[in-house]
Amino acid sequence: MLSQNHLLLKCFYYLFMIMICFLQTSYGKQSPYNCSPSACGHIRNISYPFRLRDDPKDCGNPDFELSCHNNTTSIYFKSQKYLVQAINYDNNTIRLADPTTKYFGYHFDHHYSAPERTWTITFLSCAYPASDSALLVDISQDCFNQSGNYTRHTYIKFGYFGEPYVMDIKCRIDLVTLSSLPVKDENNVSLSEIHSSLLYGVELGFFAWELISCPIECSCSLPVHIMSSICWCQQFFRASV
Repeated sequence: MLSQNHLLLKCFYYLFMIMICFLQTSYGKQSPYNCSPSACGHIRNISYPFRLRDDPKDCGNPDFELSCHNNTTSIYFKSQKYLVQAINYDNNTIRLADPTTKYFGYHFDHHYSAPERTWTITFLSCAYPASDSALLVDISQDCFNQSGNYTRHTYIKFGYFGEPYVMDIKCRIDLVTLSSLPVKDENNVSLSEIHSSLLYGVELGFFAWELISCPIECSCSLPVHIMSSICWCQQFFRASV
């Protein structure tokens, strides 16, 4: 009788261990954190919260889906395509570039935020020469019609300026973009620096907060400057990762 009970306990024990292993394996497959990193072109470590469109459906966050075409990584915001230049998981930033997009930087969703130091790059075409051309980079020599005559006076303005400035010199805004690449002097930018800024793109902070369980004596909050939820307690705090 004792041996039968002992055998029965062993059976229950092994059955319990098999169930535990099965649950752990199932959880690992369903968890968006436990997927192997993906790669596309020079972006080699695409992991949570990002995912590629062809990744398993349980990997990553659908709000951070990336596309890979011809070894080029891209992301879409409101049907606008942006090229992914880099992803930094240490400071939670993604660097995007697309010089052809009008009003670049104004269509990102609530999961992203622009850093404090960004520079506006504006392409202008003017009917007359600008009187204060010291603040503009003249690229008119590269813009002429089929007869070889200049059609308009074309400039690039680095940094912000107001609408009255545009109206005073009768200019049309053709393109607005942003860059996070630092320059030596914002008021004296060369054409090569502007070209480098366009290729560099703009860095955005991405937010993928996850709620965690806090002890009764603590409160949970989502601070803006931290990319995770925080448990604030009397004696200590801990952050989710």
